Amino acid sequence: AQFSSLEQLQNINKSIEALAASSAASSGSSSIDAVLASSYIGKIVAANGTIFEQTGAGSTALRYNLPSDAASVSLQIQDLQGNPVRTIPLGGQAAGTHQLAFDGIGDDGRPIPGGRYLYKVAATDPAGKGVVGVSTASGPVAGVTFDGLHPYLLIAGCLVPLSVVYNVSLASS
Repeated sequence: AQFSSLEQLQNINKSIEALAASSAASSGSSSIDAVLASSYIGKIVAANGTIFEQTGAGSTALRYNLPSDAASVSLQIQDLQGNPVRTIPLGGQAAGTHQLAFDGIGDDGRPIPGGRYLYKVAATDPAGKGVVGVSTASGPVAGVTFDGLHPYLLIAGCLVPLSVVYNVSLASS
């Protein structure tokens, strides 16, 4: 009886693995990710990481919010593979909403190629500890879109990867 139970459990495990593999390969995006991402619709989300489109000409406005005063703030821009493109030290800043006009220049001094990039903000307090609650996007999730295998939440017209969400709450009614 024990061998029979063990064999049944192994068969169930193989079936679940096969289902997950076929789901991920079926439409270019995992249906599990689609269900997870869609569960955020209508919820209030805060994230530190927002996708922006760099067109190659002119500057792009990058917005962020600091929940408290910070002794040191820096903004990092990455390509969608996570490789740093530019880090911009911004010094100390007061709590509140801020905006940076990104000029499209990388750390190497050359213009970055047009395309999508992710920006994140890091801030430390006077004691050198990280400021909790820094956000580049917050608000209700209006929808979900997919770019290949990756789901993105639509928050106030911005694309936000699921991986950078740090707070989710119910919308107040």
